[in-house]
Parts: sequence; structure tokens; C-alpha cells
Amino acid sequence: MPSSPKGMATAVVRNLEKNTGKTLDQWLKVARKGPKEGKDLVKWLREEQGLGMNTAYAIVAHSDSAPDWMTKPGGTLLDEQYTKGKEELRPIYDTLAAEVARFGEDVVLDPRKTYVTLRRSKQFGTVQPATKTRVDVCVRLPGVKPTKRLADAGGAGSSSITHKVGLTSLKDVDKQLIGWLKKAYEARGA
Repeated sequence: MPSSPKGMATAVVRNLEKNTGKTLDQWLKVARKGPKEGKDLVKWLREEQGLGMNTAYAIVAHSDSAPDWMTKPGGTLLDEQYTKGKEELRPIYDTLAAEVARFGEDVVLDPRKTYVTLRRSKQFGTVQPATKTRVDVCVRLPGVKPTKRLADAGGAGSSSITHKVGLTSLKDVDKQLIGWLKKAYEARGA
């Protein structure tokens, strides 16, 4: 199974006609009849055309409705997150990313427009420069009681995210935080 979003989209497109009866070009013609906004088009392809999530995302990634995070290189998106007064926060992200990458070869750090998703087979967290002075690390730890530091995420981002930790300096990337992330990573199994 491909380990990157690009690899997965390539595999889906390669098997599109076999799995759906239509080529990518045929699906792009269908997609032009749907909503223009990327997320709305994904929803439309799933609900109105009966496609699965990965198939719908692969088609949208090749369409005129593809959002920036699907078409821009990940490094570009990441660099754009840490601009406009947020440059001082980048070392926090870089340190955290290096720690998370040590969890295993299956870790994927996938930059989007405003955050980076952390996943293996499934998402286990996100990292986002929330303000000019704080990076938020959101993590999936169902059943874990919130604390002062490991706050209830209150529906932040994905519905699978349960907790949030605010980081304001490199010292906040400590054993406790890495432990929570590792626990979330392990719970999302390969």
C-alpha cells in the first residue's frame, strides 16, 4: 500500500477504470458538473456518484477544483505556514517533526494549507502555528482525561482529534508531549 498521499492518488488513478468503469478523463468531465469548491466536490462525488473517499480525493486532485494543499509541494505549504510573524515558531515544528519521525518508517507528515497532519495508516494528530506566539499540537487520545496541559480539543480540526497542547517554546517539546503523540501513533496501528 502506498505510504504517501501522492502515491495513494497515483494508485487510485491507475486502477480507476477497473474499479469504477470510467477513466480519469471521464471522471473529470463528470466532476465539471459538480460543485466548484474542492471539499464540496469531494462530498458530491461521494454522495451523488457513490465513490469512496480516496477515489473522490484522487479525482479532485486532478481537477480544476483542487485545493492548494493537493497541488503545491509540501515544503512550500509548510514554509507558508511559518511566515507573516510566525517565523520564530518554525524551530518548534522542526524539532517536533524530527521526534515524531522517529516513531517509525510509516509516519507521514502531510502539510496542508494551515496545518500538518500526522498519520500512519490513519491520522493521529496535527501541528498548526495557531498564533504568532503558539503552535498547537492536536492529538487523538480517546478515553484520556484532559488535564491543564493536555486540554480538551473541543472539536478542533478533525472529529477524531480529542486533545490539544499549546507550545510556545522549544522546551515545550518534552518527553510528556512526545509520550502522548507516541501513544496516539501506536493506537492508530499499521
